[in-house]
Amino acid sequence: VIFGNASGKNPHHYMFLDLGHSLRDQGSVGAPVLMTLISGSEAVSSEQLSNDDLSEEVMQTLRAIFSDITIPRPSKFYATRWGSDPCSRGSYTFLPPGATDQDYHILQSPINGDGDSILLGDVGTMRLFWAGEHTTALHPSMAHGALLSGFRAAKEVIAATHLKTSKNVGSGDRPIPMTVFRSHHPTAPLQCHLCHLPGSRKREGGLFAFQRFSRQVIVHNNCAVFSPEVECADGEWKNVIKSVNRGKQIQCLGCGKNGATIGCVYRGCVRSFHFGCAELNGWDFEEKGKEFHCDVHQRYAPHKPLEKGPFPGHDYL
Repeated sequence: VIFGNASGKNPHHYMFLDLGHSLRDQGSVGAPVLMTLISGSEAVSSEQLSNDDLSEEVMQTLRAIFSDITIPRPSKFYATRWGSDPCSRGSYTFLPPGATDQDYHILQSPINGDGDSILLGDVGTMRLFWAGEHTTALHPSMAHGALLSGFRAAKEVIAATHLKTSKNVGSGDRPIPMTVFRSHHPTAPLQCHLCHLPGSRKREGGLFAFQRFSRQVIVHNNCAVFSPEVECADGEWKNVIKSVNRGKQIQCLGCGKNGATIGCVYRGCVRSFHFGCAELNGWDFEEKGKEFHCDVHQRYAPHKPLEKGPFPGHDYL
């Protein structure tokens, strides 16, 4: 349960979360465990208050929000002070005005001995690898994001030091910052190379850039994810550009444009769609899974809900 503070009293207590409600079993009744967050300069000021003064300030806020009832004192009170905590030394990362999620990808990019980044088009032996919650667009600001980024960085180190001769090294499609795509294609429209719709969209998802060797494409998250040959596991993408190449010759039955990589899997059916057109055709990918059946053959589709795995909808937001 979350509620906000619109009382005008202590606006830096902008949100309260009832952790007690989240932790107890469904349907059971227990005492609330309220948590509030303070950010910015107010967080710095709040760290100078004693626990008693800080607790009283929060109580003033709650009494202003619920002015028609009596708010009891908390049985216990705990305050973190990340700014002065030597193990935190501040807070988690955030995106200031002008930043985008692409900055996370830049921050995770290994660099070579000259200080050049592989994501920015430079090559050579990578010498320095980065991990931390600030390097993951999937789980920024989270402890598990830092852990998972460490796994990714470890794999990059192994690939750079032991797997250079492996035919699998570099076999994936690498996500690149949109700014890199724009620098190479300054006049190209920012539209999906599959469905041809511009910008990030509610149905199709975010618009992202990929590179394989010298080839670069941009695609919507869901247009890529639900193309049958595209895979994404542990942050490694495969066959995004292959899917774009295949789609050039396939016309969408819904809108008539090329790029229709999502074909009906029913035997003998040749109907193909873009992701959005497939959903308009009556297929719910989240409920029914990736193996698309057109409206003519949906009655033959087995019920196979989509597994909650490392799909880009969860990897790149």
